[in-house]
Amino acid sequence: MDQLAPNSIPIQQNCIFHPQNKLAFIQVKEISSLPNSNIFQCVDCFEQDLQFRGANYMLIQKNIENSESDFHYKWPPLNDQQIIQNIDLKAKNLNSTQSVLNQINSYFTQLKDEIIKKIDASQKKAINQALQMPFSKDQILKRYQEISQIQNLKSLLMQDYNKSFELQQKSCKEFIQQVELNKDKNTQLLQELLNQCEQIELLIDFDRLNKSKVFLLDFLDQLNFFEDQTQSQVSSENHLNNIILPQQDNSKIDQLMNLISNKTNYCSEVFLNQIRQQMQKLSLFIEQISFDKMNQEGKKAIRFSELNDKKINSINEYVEHLIKIQDDPQHLQSVKNSVQISNLFYVLDNNFNFISKNYPDNLMRYLIETYPFSKNINTDQMFSEEQSFNILRCIDTNYIKEFVKIGAYANYGSSMIGIMKNENFNRQQGNQDKMSYHFRLQNNKMKYYGGFGIDKFVKGDKTQLLDENCTLELRVWLEGQQVEIYVYISIYKRTNINISQKKYQQLSSFENQCKQG
Repeated sequence: MDQLAPNSIPIQQNCIFHPQNKLAFIQVKEISSLPNSNIFQCVDCFEQDLQFRGANYMLIQKNIENSESDFHYKWPPLNDQQIIQNIDLKAKNLNSTQSVLNQINSYFTQLKDEIIKKIDASQKKAINQALQMPFSKDQILKRYQEISQIQNLKSLLMQDYNKSFELQQKSCKEFIQQVELNKDKNTQLLQELLNQCEQIELLIDFDRLNKSKVFLLDFLDQLNFFEDQTQSQVSSENHLNNIILPQQDNSKIDQLMNLISNKTNYCSEVFLNQIRQQMQKLSLFIEQISFDKMNQEGKKAIRFSELNDKKINSINEYVEHLIKIQDDPQHLQSVKNSVQISNLFYVLDNNFNFISKNYPDNLMRYLIETYPFSKNINTDQMFSEEQSFNILRCIDTNYIKEFVKIGAYANYGSSMIGIMKNENFNRQQGNQDKMSYHFRLQNNKMKYYGGFGIDKFVKGDKTQLLDENCTLELRVWLEGQQVEIYVYISIYKRTNINISQKKYQQLSSFENQCKQG
């Protein structure tokens, strides 16, 4: 098959495969991948080519007829032909140049009318205010005469009362009394007049007004519809540099910048510079802001600027944590089951702590909320003797209470060992059954004292002093009605003590209960 040269094919060329047909399509994509292929096809070629990809072909006739008036979605070849279609849609929605010109003219005509109206209204207002203000002695004097009614007094003094002095005096007196009744009001009005006189030079601040005019003109310069934004910003900044801003403006801008640039906002320097530049342009309006009541009553801004970045990051992490435990139940449960909190509660869950029932719940809430600050605590090696702790942790509550009772007696310098009736266990102190061996600490020695049941010596020295480090063992022989106290010091000693008949009856009762139990 001979290859056709595209540049030499006439528009009315017939198809080489179907001579009866004119060429209808031209391939415009994927040409490089098929160097020996024919890029022209007719209608029958299209029908017979099962691999025909319409996206790769253009209609020759459409290109010839509409190349100057329409967009061709398939030309030129692009990675994304949708771009041309989107351009076509955008172009259809755009107004004509004349329509845009009409809108521009309408905008500026309306703007000029509204600006002129505003200027006229401001001018009339300023004129009326100026006419009411005392800018000369004549105006000040005229205002004084209106308030004081001095001319009325003059008229009374000049009236002819037919030489009746009493009548003239009466008229003047009544007028003076009337004016005196308005003393408070007249005082206020004349004080205001005095204040106006003292501030006469500040009533019209042409320097401020000129700055407002410059600001307004600078703002109007930014109404250019098609000016490059970068050039507009440079021009505006150059114009702004020629304006000398009052020190008060800079101070207020700095105060606003301190609020915006708070460390916890993490604002970039680029953003902060843009904010400062725009606020400088609006300095004439910012000047009118009062900072006297900037903060809520009794509140002051948090001084985050005095913290280093590490502390700020910790605060930010803490805030994020509070939000997550509020909104994410899984995160809350994960913190609750953390190693640190679990280990701390393992220590807390100990009968020797004697804590209230509500305290663990309150502590858990606190540990969960403050977890970001405690998560790095190493709780793996908190025990010096973990095995001993685990033994004490498992002791029954009843035994702990008895241990506390023994300790309480030891605090008073007294100690007891003995037996008691089973029915009184956990209901009263053991020594109340009067079957105890009582001794006290005296000069770092333990000395026997009677009075608690076991006090009839059969063998042993009643007055012996026992070392505080010795070990005592109590042995009870119920049938023989005998109690033996074994003392383990440097040598082995034994003391036998008989129990009285009365105490034996109690002990027998105790024995019976033990057998029943």
